[in-house]
Amino acid sequence: MKSNELAKFCGALSIKEKEQQVGTLDSNLKEKRVHLLSLCLVGGPWTFDKAIIAFEEPSGMGDIADLKFNRVEFWVQIHNLPLLCLTEDIGTFLGKMIGEVSDVDLLTAKNIGGTFIRVRVAVSLDEPLMRSLRVDLLGSGTITTMLLRYERLLDYCFRCSKLGHSMRDCSETGDGKEGTTEAQLRLNVWLHSESPSKI
Repeated sequence: MKSNELAKFCGALSIKEKEQQVGTLDSNLKEKRVHLLSLCLVGGPWTFDKAIIAFEEPSGMGDIADLKFNRVEFWVQIHNLPLLCLTEDIGTFLGKMIGEVSDVDLLTAKNIGGTFIRVRVAVSLDEPLMRSLRVDLLGSGTITTMLLRYERLLDYCFRCSKLGHSMRDCSETGDGKEGTTEAQLRLNVWLHSESPSKI
């Protein structure tokens, strides 16, 4: 068939839409999908080859272009709290200073004899990690400095305080000595924490 004959043939074609019944998704399938998605999102931070993988729960139809994939959830241990402040309300308050709080765990630290609160917090990958909180907890004018420890923290840059790369791969300018003082190295090691063992 020649190209002009093909053009005539295509011009003569007409497509009509056929009326069809619209199906609806069974609510049990939708609930199962939501349950499976929630199982995928818990237990992080997820990593592959020492790199953090950011998951995000879709909303609506879940258009992937609208998702940012720039937040990761960590269990953060908040240390150096006065005993009066080892409560869920205080944990939520302090956790909101770090990021979006999804859970507060008081029992794990209590079971291992620790004096800290564990808070599950979503932190932004675009912002530096917080190393401490300074708060007047008791309203007495005395500032309490609480050190933060991130459980399962990998691939963290001590120069720019961001996740996703190490200090030698950091694009920020500097002489490379920012994270190498003895005090700085001790603080950097302090930030890392293993998850407490289950009893």
